[in-house]
Amino acid sequence: MISSIQGLVDRKVNLKLGSKGVDVGVVQKFLNIYNGTSKRIDNDFGAGTVTLVKDFQKDIGLTADGEVGSTTLNKMINWLKNQK
Repeated sequence: MISSIQGLVDRKVNLKLGSKGVDVGVVQKFLNIYNGTSKRIDNDFGAGTVTLVKDFQKDIGLTADGEVGSTTLNKMINWLKNQK
């Protein structure tokens, strides 16, 4: 999971409402891990994903804009590293 998210950082991926594809799926998989859920990975950055991203951003002290760029991705990596 960490290497998948790092790949998004390395490619300077920015995801937001309306984004689609496997990059979105990586974020959705992280959100399932973070929230202890098993929501369907649909590779579609819809309203539900926005809400979950905002909740994560609030929890870790970022501005909750619901968009996923390098800052949010790096916080996801840090959170995962701290779970070990």
